[in-house]
Amino acid sequence: MAFHDSDVSFTTDTETDDETEIGLVQGLQPVRREDVFYRRDASRSPNAAAAWQLPPSAFIRFHARRLGIPLTCWRCGQNASPRDLVFCSGCGPSHDPICRGCLAGNARHFARSSSGMPPRACAEVDFRDYVFARFLLRNPAPGQRMELHADDVTCTWMGVPVFQEGPSPQVHVWPRLHELLQRARDPPDRQYPGLVSFVGDTGSGKSTLVRAMIQMSRPDEIDQNTVPVPGLSSDQFDSTNCEGLAGSDRPIAQRDLSSLSDPHSLYQARCPDRPAEASVYRRYQSEQDKLRGNVEKFLDSAHNRVDLKWGRLRYSNTRSNLQVFESRREGLVESETRRTVVKRLYPKILYAFSDVVCFVTNNGRTSDVFLSRLIAWAKEGLDRIFNQSVKPALIIILNKNVDAEGIGHTPGNPTEQLLRSFQTTEEYETLRNFWINQGYPIENARDLLHRYYSSFSVVVIPAATMNCSPAMATAVTRSIKTLYTRIQLAAKDIHEQKMRHNAEFDLATLDAYLNRSLDVLGVDHRSALDLHSLGGDDTSIPKRFSGHMEATMDSLTKVHQLDAARYVGAEQQLVEDFVPFVAASIVAQLPWNAPEETRSKAKEALVNEAQYGLELFRLRHWRCEARDRSGKRRCKNYLPTHDQGHQFDSQKASGVHKCSWKPQRFLEKLRREMGRLQTPAQAMEQLASVARSIKLLEVQSQRTCLTCLSNCPTNMLPCRGVEHGICQACLERFSILGTGGSILRIDQCPLGCPLKTGTWSVRIKPKAAGPRILALDGGGVRGIVQLCILEAIERAVGYHIKIDELFDLVIGTSTALAKKAFTPRTGLGNPIIKSLVQPFFSFRYTSDGINGALQSAFGEDAYLFGPKRSGRSRRKSFEASAGGVDRVKVGVVTTRLGRGRPCLIANYSRNPASQEAEDDYLLREDKQGDDFKVWEAARATASAPIHFQSFTHSATQRTYIDGGVTRNNPVSLAFAESNKIWPDSPPPDILVSIGTGIVVHSESGKWKRNSSMTIESLKKFLPGGYRKQVEIGFDMAKSTLDCHKAWFDFGREWIPRGSRLRKNSHRLNVGLLQRVDLDDVDKMEMLLNDCRNYLDRKATIPYYIKSYNSAFQHIQVVARRLIASLFYFTGTIQDRMEGGDIRGTIYCRLVPDTDSATSLLQENLSFRLRQDCWTDGTSTISPVKYEDEIGPFGEDLSAPVAVRVAEGTYQRFIEVNLPHWRGEWEPISGF
Repeated sequence: MAFHDSDVSFTTDTETDDETEIGLVQGLQPVRREDVFYRRDASRSPNAAAAWQLPPSAFIRFHARRLGIPLTCWRCGQNASPRDLVFCSGCGPSHDPICRGCLAGNARHFARSSSGMPPRACAEVDFRDYVFARFLLRNPAPGQRMELHADDVTCTWMGVPVFQEGPSPQVHVWPRLHELLQRARDPPDRQYPGLVSFVGDTGSGKSTLVRAMIQMSRPDEIDQNTVPVPGLSSDQFDSTNCEGLAGSDRPIAQRDLSSLSDPHSLYQARCPDRPAEASVYRRYQSEQDKLRGNVEKFLDSAHNRVDLKWGRLRYSNTRSNLQVFESRREGLVESETRRTVVKRLYPKILYAFSDVVCFVTNNGRTSDVFLSRLIAWAKEGLDRIFNQSVKPALIIILNKNVDAEGIGHTPGNPTEQLLRSFQTTEEYETLRNFWINQGYPIENARDLLHRYYSSFSVVVIPAATMNCSPAMATAVTRSIKTLYTRIQLAAKDIHEQKMRHNAEFDLATLDAYLNRSLDVLGVDHRSALDLHSLGGDDTSIPKRFSGHMEATMDSLTKVHQLDAARYVGAEQQLVEDFVPFVAASIVAQLPWNAPEETRSKAKEALVNEAQYGLELFRLRHWRCEARDRSGKRRCKNYLPTHDQGHQFDSQKASGVHKCSWKPQRFLEKLRREMGRLQTPAQAMEQLASVARSIKLLEVQSQRTCLTCLSNCPTNMLPCRGVEHGICQACLERFSILGTGGSILRIDQCPLGCPLKTGTWSVRIKPKAAGPRILALDGGGVRGIVQLCILEAIERAVGYHIKIDELFDLVIGTSTALAKKAFTPRTGLGNPIIKSLVQPFFSFRYTSDGINGALQSAFGEDAYLFGPKRSGRSRRKSFEASAGGVDRVKVGVVTTRLGRGRPCLIANYSRNPASQEAEDDYLLREDKQGDDFKVWEAARATASAPIHFQSFTHSATQRTYIDGGVTRNNPVSLAFAESNKIWPDSPPPDILVSIGTGIVVHSESGKWKRNSSMTIESLKKFLPGGYRKQVEIGFDMAKSTLDCHKAWFDFGREWIPRGSRLRKNSHRLNVGLLQRVDLDDVDKMEMLLNDCRNYLDRKATIPYYIKSYNSAFQHIQVVARRLIASLFYFTGTIQDRMEGGDIRGTIYCRLVPDTDSATSLLQENLSFRLRQDCWTDGTSTISPVKYEDEIGPFGEDLSAPVAVRVAEGTYQRFIEVNLPHWRGEWEPISGF
């Protein structure tokens, strides 16, 4: 049975064919894990819309006047409040309101009763409902359309701009989705967006529907909502459909830019056919130029650009009417390229990542046509997307003409009617037979549609015009509410399915998957998207033996190319071959010096871990072994995504995941192999032998120590061929210790590889010494303050000792000092208000500027972690940058776009915290080629909001913003990080936190803590997601206050009262007399001079910390502590001891045979033992005597010593003194 619907739509949009539009229908509601695209109070009924709110009365009055709707009662003639007015179609003029009092006294009125509707009941419509409905269904005023469309362009998420430079066109991705979610008042750390795609007929009203749902969901914030702009037949602009995530084949902003380039077009739009004076024209032209500038700046602000290598740009010598833009974008994207993007690329992207697809049509009679189109549209994604665990839901939206008697009511179930209608078509029979042949039972049209979509339903929207009756208008909005609720419930169901399959995407993951998908399709639009391989880089860093084993086996599948293999049994053979290596790894790391019972327990624990590791490998990396009917193609799906059945290159078939997994066989062989290995030496010999035979030597892992499969590597060995990671435990197990445990020396890789350097050694922090920590605030150009303070510390320490010899760990945030980094964007002169309103595309400075500055400073090819290679030589000279030298561990804080927690990019590695539920914040890729280069790490942490665009890391396609958004003062993170790097270490010897300047009073030196009143007042109106970014970008006082609060909270929460660390924790800063913005490069020289004057011994401005006389004195205290921490003692000194002489060795941490070591150790160093009595507080001093007659410190910087200790319980410290310290003594490291 076919539908007999009118072709009239309730809007007059004119939109191009094959349009698609993404609508985040939730509008400004925060998207949470437990509240994704649906109201918490929504029932399972699609009519659960009772809680919808109306705009305030002032809004209703204003728009009633604009729409020409009277606010007076037609019966009594009195003005009334909108709340007191209604329309009644049964007892008076249907378009004129009547107050409730008059309506109650009208004898002709028949009201509804609670027991039901009487036969002649009147239809009452609330005045506010009608005005709001008319507002929602309106078309924008002609004079507003240019501004609306210019703003609409800046709402684009993804698209193809009209003119582009370069050899091939590009798809641009803008941070639109992140901007929407940041508008939440208090956005959670992780947000899980529900994506709804709107596709449909030309003129079907997609833009109007999306706009209405967004505005209805947040009526109190209508002016703050960004909504689509419906197109009109008379428009010279592109509809939102051409500007949205997946636009039409018309390039982004082509007609908008053309209109904005025509002289005086804004004036003509607002004042058609009305002449004006030249000054008026100039004023309007200036406003028009600003609109055009905003569009241009936005088009330049994409955070990712993907080459379409199969696309073409057309270059022409003739200049078009868009010549103003040709100087920037010289090539025009060819129409065939744009059509391919729409027909081939967008369907895969939308089908892969949409939760709900809404098809809008005003012609229900052609169900066989549009259902066939929807199936073909889905088939493009279904056939060429592998390992998709959940398909999107489908909602068909029909715009139907309904007569006045049947308003809001459609006989029967429209979903069932449409399905029955389609079931009578030839297309249904053809598709049904196809799926039956694949092994899927298809009983009806619903079964058929479920092969392409997770669920299917129909929503009817009554057609209406701007002059329709109040009853008709409100019937439309009721239907839109029903649609909104239906979308919420469908999105909720999809999200719950994704949670069950562990396939949910938070914003950061969605962003990365989208970028990687575009990379694949940019090479060949016919390529398949394999969501399993696209997500392979997003696995967590392993924490246990089982996880490291799983990751290593996965790497071996790639070496053996099993992920693309067509033959069956390869995974089982890999397991068989890998078992001897697992056995050798377990035996090699057993505690052989421990009792047999302890060793047996450790062995069984590792065996259990190995069994679990095999299970993880089967679950995540063992492809289904089913073949197609020809026997030549193997199923593409893995176990977690096999609910949809088998999927071959271009076919599907029913069936369960097939796997030749034999866990008992694995366990039996593992125990046999372990039984053959009686000593660690035998285990190491087998480890190297098996590694060679199974091609493990070809695997590079920066996450797994391939020797023990239990830890993350701390160093990368300079192996010939592929460099292998090794953890510190294995280094200590297989190397020779020297210099008091601070040097580890190894002759060859435990996997049997020869080393390029022959014997290789690395300096580490001695176990007896405490870590020395430095934390650096973020501050842009104000980072020069930190350089001045570090310079002053280095000068105070003396002896040619550099800063990197004084600290073991340095954690910093978002500092970019080079003037080149702050290269202004062309034509940018927006006031602060504009920057606040458009924070994500009104970036002040070009990415090229900061990228170029960082590449000049750090080089383009140097990686932050692992072997360091020089790209300037074909031989690629090797430097053991993660070993072989005593490197300070350095990390920079950044924030992944879409996640409100810090990330750490570092030149070191460590084990993740096993007790943490979430992923560790330290970022480390498995392959060096996927990891951060030095300049990329600096760029990721220095993407200051407002000033610089976010940074998309090309290797992983993840996007990062400034670390200051989450940790502008990273002191607590630095302290926690030291505990993770050195869990068994003594407490830190010293912790120094350095700020980027505070504004002080010149006479008192007291801190001025007041923020800019303009910024402070504006921040009150900003959502929580933006507020922090504005503070980092503009408000120095608030940003500095937050850094100070972070320091105060750290002291309160992390350092116990009375602990020695409290005395050894220092906050250093410089008092400035005037505010300096993060990007004020013109004040860098002034900053430099002010800092040096403030830190000078003769400074005139009082120091802001009153416990010190001056900044100079404070730095002297820090310098003494840093010098003392260069020495540590190996021996036994405890609080409770028997009296007598003890012996040990004092070591210096400096590198032997360096100027710094020679200069310091030539001093007349004095050491003593101070013993403080716990009961009466008295102190006993004992000299520390050198035992070596040749000299106090030998070539290895060690000094054997003897000291007498008192009997009893004392707090004991070995202290050091230098002659120029004037009687001041400082405890050495570890005390």
